Formats: sequence, structure tokens, C-alpha cells
Amino acid sequence: MSPPDEAGDEESASRDATLRGEMADFIGPVPNPALPSHRPDSAAQPIDDSTPAGVSDGENEPDGAGNGDEGRRIDEAAGEIPAAVGPALVPRPGDTAESGSAPLPWNLRLVLACGVLLGGVLAIAVLLTLVWAHRADRYLIDYDSGSLMALSRMANDGVLYPPLFDETTQRYGGARHMPVAILLNALASKFTGEYLTSGKVVSAAACLLLIYLMCLVMGRLRCSTPAAFGTLGAALMTPAMLHAAASVTGAALPTALQLLAIMLFVDRRGRAVEVSRRMVFIAALACTAAMYARLEAVWAMLAITVWLIARQPRWLWTYAGYQAGMIVVTAAFFHLASDGRFVQTVDGLGFEPNDGRGGLLRTLVLLLVLVRDHAPATWVLIPLAVFGLVLRTMRGRWHIVHIALVACGVSLLVSLARGTAGPTVMLDTIVLGAICAADLWRVSLNGARAMGPAQAVMAVLLLWSTVGGLAMHVRADALGALNVLLYGRHDSKLSPRPLAGLIGPDDALLTEDPSLAVAMGRHPVVLDPWMLKRIGDQRPAAVDRLVARIERGDFDAIVLLRKADAYSPWYREVNLGSAVVGAIEAHYRRLAVRHGFEVYVPSGRRDRMAGASGDER
Repeated sequence: MSPPDEAGDEESASRDATLRGEMADFIGPVPNPALPSHRPDSAAQPIDDSTPAGVSDGENEPDGAGNGDEGRRIDEAAGEIPAAVGPALVPRPGDTAESGSAPLPWNLRLVLACGVLLGGVLAIAVLLTLVWAHRADRYLIDYDSGSLMALSRMANDGVLYPPLFDETTQRYGGARHMPVAILLNALASKFTGEYLTSGKVVSAAACLLLIYLMCLVMGRLRCSTPAAFGTLGAALMTPAMLHAAASVTGAALPTALQLLAIMLFVDRRGRAVEVSRRMVFIAALACTAAMYARLEAVWAMLAITVWLIARQPRWLWTYAGYQAGMIVVTAAFFHLASDGRFVQTVDGLGFEPNDGRGGLLRTLVLLLVLVRDHAPATWVLIPLAVFGLVLRTMRGRWHIVHIALVACGVSLLVSLARGTAGPTVMLDTIVLGAICAADLWRVSLNGARAMGPAQAVMAVLLLWSTVGGLAMHVRADALGALNVLLYGRHDSKLSPRPLAGLIGPDDALLTEDPSLAVAMGRHPVVLDPWMLKRIGDQRPAAVDRLVARIERGDFDAIVLLRKADAYSPWYREVNLGSAVVGAIEAHYRRLAVRHGFEVYVPSGRRDRMAGASGDER
């Protein structure tokens, strides 16, 4: 038995070694003054303390030639043998200049790692604060959200996809939302009795699921903790992610479902797994659900198809059969459930046709505008992700997530070329870019455990992207959310019924934003103003009925998002159409501007609304 003092020394040394091991997992090897320093020409060898199966520090894979014996590096399709790692206190030869550059001092590594970690935690906290503070108001609600709310209300009334033009009710249908999003919001409204808070709950839950799946995928890729939190923080502090979480939209759900399908092909140790029939079936099911939540959600299908062709071709036809069968059966079900209107709505009306003039240039300009306004973090994430893809390709170790990134880029360009745009159209690119950028952190270590200059540059870029996104795009909204939570100061512009007192319950209403009609317990005359413009292009006689009603003054109030100008690009090319807005200009006068809504009343009518004139922007 050891003397008491020796036992105490042993226990203290054990605690010290454990602490240093935990820090090594976070920032790399920590110097131990009790051991001799390591020199590149030293004969000391790393301690053989291999990580148990399923456990990894996220930075120990021997990527690239010259790091470990060739016999220990095998193809990802068959699995990889982790390098000899663990809380070893003797630095590895790969942690020196032999791997390309010397590691940074451990205290600098700690500062950088803690910086990106805190940035990620702050981003998550800000997002949750905004979602909770605005769970019951009109924050980030737009006419597209209103269209989804109106479709959900109609679904609860037994109508899935109303006709493009209903002769009986004189209402206009057409929708860009797919049935999974509609039915989920309709189901949630059963518990709340309304369509605003319930829709926000669905969006927030889908966004939280997406964040959780991002963490799972990065964990399975063995990305380090600083890299995971750094890229996650940059991704969350974008207007696209904020809109997906805090508005009424179906944007996050299809992204999460596709990420789930991709994750099935990565096991818990960062390796591709052997494909099974059950895995193929679940992947096809998730991809089908994603497609019927958003029509453009096809990048996971493409990525899985390419991966199977390259790695497991014998499962390709099984997957293709499952996928095609599920798509056809689901389409037939929704077609029957909507009395044949589902296919009619989707076919030829979901996209803006490209006239061919300046197609490529127009698409690229639109892409740059979307990146600037809704996805600024992609200026950092996508170059890092592409660089990681190049490194993995050069080493012959590309991954299905990188295939998904390329497929997502192709899908995005096709969608933009056909006119599809919106606040959340870049969401898939942001998510996959963040995951691939986190993977680059590990790949660029080139077998070393310690953070080097390359990872330091990445840490600074990610932290800059997170803090910059917070300061430029989220700070004002975050401060407003704190005012709501701490002091109860609600912005009147975000009231669930912003035009209360100006438009009565019995007034005939035509509104460009369908959410206003839903808030008053009505079905909107125009379900989707964007679709009305396309209906007018294909069926001008149907829209002529609406023009005639406007000319007769059938509506007591008309609410627009912008000043009525038939020649403005907004109404000439995007919403409603010049014929409808021209009739409003000719036969209605602007009564007031309240909370950003332009309220018009018939020109020759003097009634109780006249006293409400004025601007309240």
C-alpha cells in the first residue's frame, strides 16, 4: 500500500492528466511540464492510446498522404481506422512543422476556440430570444406567410387547394406552397384556434430540428467543437435563418428532412456505412416528404443517387424504385384529395417562366442580391466549403455532404433561373455550407491535433461572420425582443390585427397580404398576389372579373403593400398585375398609410373611414 502522501500525489497527477486530456480534446495538446519537450528530431513516439470505437475528438483523422501508415488509411466506403489518439500528453510528430506548420501556443488556441464557441452560443441564444418574444405578433410576416395561413384555414374547412378562379365565391386560388406545409400548419391551428401563433410554432420547431440535425451531422463527421459552434453561429446570424425560425413559413422543414436523409449515409465515426434496404427506404421517405414540403427540395435525392452510383451501385435501382414509387403515390393521393387541383396548381404556375433574355446574367445578379440581403454568411462559408471539397477531392476522400452541396448549388441556380426567389431560398446553401466548412477545419489539420495558422484564420473568419451578422442584420431586432421580454414594450406595428379600427368586420376587403383577411376570420379574395399575376397572364378573362368589381367599387377597402402604380416594376412584374392596380388607381383614393399598409377606399365615397385618414408609417 502506498503511503498517504504518495497516494495523494498519484490522485493529483491523475486529475491533472484528465484535465489536460479534456483540454486537448478542445484545443489540442496542452504542455505538461513534467514531460520533456518534443522536438521534430526526437526519437520519442506517440503513446498508443487509441480512441475507443464511436468516440472521437473530431480532429484526429489522418487525412492526406504522409500521415500514418498506408495500411491504416482505407476508403470511406469500407470505413476508416482512427489514428492513435486520446489524452496523450506527449505531442505527436504531426503536431510539429512536419505536418506543414507548427501549432499555435496553447493559450492562443484556447482564446480562439472559446471565441468561436461563445459566438455560436450567443447566436443560438439570440435566435431563441427572437422566436420567443415574437411568438404571437406579425414579426417577419409577409404576404407569402399570409398565403400559407389562408391555405391552412381552407384546409381546415375541407378545401385543399382552391380553384384558380371560383365562379361562385369570386375568389382566386393558386399557391406556391406544397401540401405537407399546409397540413402541418392546419393541424397546429387545431390546438390554438388561430393561424399566426400556431404557424410560428411549427416554423420554430422545424428550425430547432434543423439545428439539431446540423449538430448530429457535424458530430458524425467528427468535426471539432470550435468548428461546429463557429459555423453554426455564422449560419444562424443570417436573415434567411431568422426568417425560417420566426415567421410562418415551411422553409426549415424540407431542409431538415433532406439533411436527415443525407445523415443516414454517415455513421457515428464519420464513415460511410453499409447500405441496407431499411436505410434506403427511410431516405426515400424523407426525400419524398421534403419534396412535398417544398417543390424545389431535390438536392438530397441527387446527392444520394450520385453517392450510390459511385459507392454502392447495387442499391441504386432499389433506391430509385422506392423514390419514384413514393413520389407517384403521394402525388396521386394529394391530387385526389384536392379534387384534381393539386397538379393543376403546380403544373406551370409554380414558377415564373424565363423569357430567355439575359437569362444567365439575370440569374447571377439575382443570386448576388439574395446573398447580400438574406445570406451574407455565405461569403465566408461557401469559399471554405468549396476549399474543403477541393482538398477532399484531391485526396480521393470526398463525402456525400459535399456532393449534396454541389447538388444544392445546381438546384438553386435552376430555381433562380425560373424566377423562384424569397427570403429563405438560400437556407439550404447556408446549412450545407456551414457543415462543409466545419469539415474543412478537421481536414486542414492534416493529421495534427493542435490548432494551427489555418484553423486560426478560419476561427477569425467565422467569428467575424457571426458578430458581423449580429451587428448588421439582427442587433436591432434582438434589442426589440429584449424590450418585449423585459419591459413588455410591444411594437404596435407588429399587432396581430394592424388595421383594427380602420376596417370594420363587415367591410368588403381586397388585400394584397392574405394574412390580414385571415386575422379577421375571412378567406381572402386573392389567395396569393404573386399567383394572380400569373393567372392573369394565362387566363386574362378571369382577372377581368376582378377588374370589373374594382371599377364598380364593390370593395369597401383595398389594402396594398406599396403605393398603387400600375407602371411600377413591383406591380407590373411581381404582384397583382398592371390591370388590377391600374383599376385601383383610377377608381380608388388612398385613405391612409398604417403600419406600412396602403389603405384605399372608393374615390366618390365619403363614409366613416374618412375620419381615419393620415399616415402612420
